Amino acid sequence: MMADARLISASDELRCEDQANPAVYRCPYCGKSHYVKDGRDHKGQQRYKCKECGKSFKPRSMSIFTNAKLSIAEVYKLIGHFLDGISVRKTAALTGLNPTTVFFWRHKLDDLLLYMMGSQKLSGTIEADETYFEISYKGNHSKDGFHIPRTATKVNPDGTTETVQRIYHRGAKGQKSTDNRKGIKSKRGLSSDLLGIPCAVDRNGRSVGYPASRGNCSKTAIINALDGHLDSYSTIYTDGSGDYEALADLNRLEWKQLKPNQKVDETGKGIQMINNYHSRLKKKINDDFRGVSSKWLPNYIAWFNFSQFHKADKGHKIRHLLSWVMTCQYTGKRREMPRRDPVPIAAGFSSKLRAA
Repeated sequence: MMADARLISASDELRCEDQANPAVYRCPYCGKSHYVKDGRDHKGQQRYKCKECGKSFKPRSMSIFTNAKLSIAEVYKLIGHFLDGISVRKTAALTGLNPTTVFFWRHKLDDLLLYMMGSQKLSGTIEADETYFEISYKGNHSKDGFHIPRTATKVNPDGTTETVQRIYHRGAKGQKSTDNRKGIKSKRGLSSDLLGIPCAVDRNGRSVGYPASRGNCSKTAIINALDGHLDSYSTIYTDGSGDYEALADLNRLEWKQLKPNQKVDETGKGIQMINNYHSRLKKKINDDFRGVSSKWLPNYIAWFNFSQFHKADKGHKIRHLLSWVMTCQYTGKRREMPRRDPVPIAAGFSSKLRAA
């Protein structure tokens, strides 16, 4: 059943109310557990004062709910629509919220999924390969001060091209536009107009991937994206590229390199799962979402990994994500989101996110 036809049950409402005032185990600022009660705020919420750093805090300090106006139940509904892949505008209509609020909350949740992916560990039989997306600068840049570093090009029906002003339009679902809002690639092949994303999946349904380079993925880019996510002594299957040898040596993996045009090895294992993963990821990004800005691509990949490979029913997925949201520290600011790097590149991706 779709999220727009699903109402929160009484037990879910009670669970949300119980999570609104969780137990406090440590100070969110210094991490120490030496604190005392410090009265209540104007809403009646218990405050605490840390005896180590002297700062005052509440159970939800430094979380996604800090200074938030949405209730836990409203976020529960947003997560349900979010996992169903419902658009921002339709979610806003279903919940009665402003589309801008829905958009930024969606990316707040995506940020936390990205942190979750930062601690993801793949084990057993692992398949790895790269995929590529055209770099996209779509979106409103009137407030973030960003200037698109290339001119937009329109392809005319007769095949000729012309330089035009910035072109951003929606087009019909499942169709590719002739005047591409992302701009026409200026170079052939794996050029700097493409964003390279090394990805890996295992037979347990876990997956990880992050933009690592402009153009062809090098050994360094592959290591930056996947190092720290692969359990030692696992077996990794790749295509004929030799760029994964350094990653395998660094993580003490058994490396199975397939020959050109070889689909499986003598045991019947190969890279079918990672190819299927890439196919479904591109369909979701390019067709269902009609392309996304490269700025938000890591977030959508994290959402796709959670929604597609989390082996549980929808209700369990919502509760699992809500539990993570309630307990994870989050210091992102809404006003800082538009100013993010328009082309994010991994630089020690796993250690950077785990530290966050």
